[in-house]
Amino acid sequence: MRGLPERARPAALRLPYYAGHLESADAEVAGDAWAEFAGAAYADVKANRGLYQPGRLREWIADPLMSPERLGLYGLLLGLSGDAEDAEFLRERFLDAETGEFRFGAEGLLGGYLLLTGESGLAEVERQFLGAGGRDTMRLALAQSLDFFRTYEPGVIGHGASSRCMRRLAAGSVLRFTAVTSLARWGDWEAFPELQRLAESELGPIRAVSAGTAEGVRGREQRLSGVRPILEFAEQCVRAGGSVEQVERAEQLLRRVRADYTELQKVAEPEFQAPQ
Repeated sequence: MRGLPERARPAALRLPYYAGHLESADAEVAGDAWAEFAGAAYADVKANRGLYQPGRLREWIADPLMSPERLGLYGLLLGLSGDAEDAEFLRERFLDAETGEFRFGAEGLLGGYLLLTGESGLAEVERQFLGAGGRDTMRLALAQSLDFFRTYEPGVIGHGASSRCMRRLAAGSVLRFTAVTSLARWGDWEAFPELQRLAESELGPIRAVSAGTAEGVRGREQRLSGVRPILEFAEQCVRAGGSVEQVERAEQLLRRVRADYTELQKVAEPEFQAPQ
């Protein structure tokens, strides 16, 4: 406590002290140190990349009893301070060795891996996560990572690569809302033709579905749920003022769909706001 930095000091200058106590034998001290990092801005954490020790971070990450929240932090710190060998170390630890599931807390491991490998690493992750063996937990972590890099590290993964990958995630039904929300928040209006094709592929079979059965009702609602975020994307495109062609196509889709499908009325805007 005597060495505790004054709260008035900038966070970037306080973190070096707390870094030395992350794995303190005293659980309360270690918890306080972790909380300082968890509450720090990414820029302040990054500013101290020179003081993180990859060897110690690898030991902590390899500990099977390491808590998920610490696992995520240590993966990020290793990504800021490590090298190519550390990238491979992180890649090997995305999945649980016994179940093959994406590990709880491994989002930070994924982020650290991508910090070290950039767009080449993203291509490898896409092959693993978006292939036939990919799980929804993997894809959600990838979507979250793309949002992070778009905001904080566009020089590591460029806008073109992040948009391309997020559009692939939007093609799946499970993460469509999450992915389309991100694309709208990024102002990636060039994604509209791809999203329009997705909407039309969902709407096409709806008329053939019998609404007189419970199965028909469920099938119709499932397809409509895949269209709703795309309609909200179109509305955002019109309001934000994409290109003339993009706005015209968005308006045409909105008019046609809402004339034919009364269920698809205006989507609640708060759902499309950026996450806090």
